[in-house]
Amino acid sequence: LLFFVYVGWRWIWEKVPRLNQWLYPDLNGTWAASIDWVKDGKTGRALGTVSIKQNFFTLSIEMDAPRSESRTIALSVKKDPESARPLLHYIYEVREKYQSPGQNMVYQGAASLVVDVATYDRLSGNYFTSRESGGHFEFRRTL
Repeated sequence: LLFFVYVGWRWIWEKVPRLNQWLYPDLNGTWAASIDWVKDGKTGRALGTVSIKQNFFTLSIEMDAPRSESRTIALSVKKDPESARPLLHYIYEVREKYQSPGQNMVYQGAASLVVDVATYDRLSGNYFTSRESGGHFEFRRTL
């Protein structure tokens, strides 16, 4: 039973791909991230790498970008009640990478991501942070 919960379920998802539609898609893997941000009237784009780890009961997202890294604090997966599209709502903690003394910051953010149901290889949605910034995430599966 433990084998199924943590490893075996992926084998079943590969053999019965309709489970991606019926239950929830397998999002495990490495993803390329594009982060469009807005802060203090300034805008920009950052690129990064996302690692999604999922088993039958849990899912976590870790992101590494040039100036920061983040990890999941809490995450909820659901399906939109009207469209049945898979959704991810998550809260994360960001740690800025050391730049200079006094600039090592930790802050929180929240995002709502929609799964592209055509391929299950794209996640996108808006986010906001406790630093009064926000923007748009787009993740594309690479592995």
